[in-house]
Amino acid sequence: VAAAWAGELKQPWLNAILMPGQSQYFIAGIALFLIYKFGPNLTLWIIVGFSWVMAMYYYAGNDWQRINGQSYLPSSVLLTLWFAVMAVLALGGWDWLRWRGLSTLGATTYPLYLLHYVVGLSLVHYLNRKLALAPPVLLALVLAMLVFPAWLVHRLVERPLAPRLKRALSRSVSDGRHRQRRPT
Repeated sequence: VAAAWAGELKQPWLNAILMPGQSQYFIAGIALFLIYKFGPNLTLWIIVGFSWVMAMYYYAGNDWQRINGQSYLPSSVLLTLWFAVMAVLALGGWDWLRWRGLSTLGATTYPLYLLHYVVGLSLVHYLNRKLALAPPVLLALVLAMLVFPAWLVHRLVERPLAPRLKRALSRSVSDGRHRQRRPT
């Protein structure tokens, strides 16, 4: 709701904090994870539904589509299908799928998220000028090129630092519990 409000106020500082054009995907992801972890409930489905509505709203106003005369329909259908795939995943509909490579790909999702915007867009622009590929081919090529660096970030940064970070956070939480005042 705050992101939607920020989008309407058009204040650059508020947009930078709440990211009204992108936050709905993060919010939907959190709600779908909670559905997966604890089971579905109406509140979480309302959050997912509202996030989908916001995704449709902001995607319809996508400047790139308007400038390039692209239809909104294919993108909205793909986005809706992606929300549906993630909902099926959250409900356990893909639990039958067992392949070790999925764990590896799953481990690259956060590093891929970190790399996709700056590195991915730079690659898109560079390769588009040099190779003039069809957009779906260009997208597939750039995605393939980003998976390995994302895996490297996971393997060389996340995995070594995760246990240390977990220990530090656990210590911090337990220290905080011991320092709380007891009621008198």
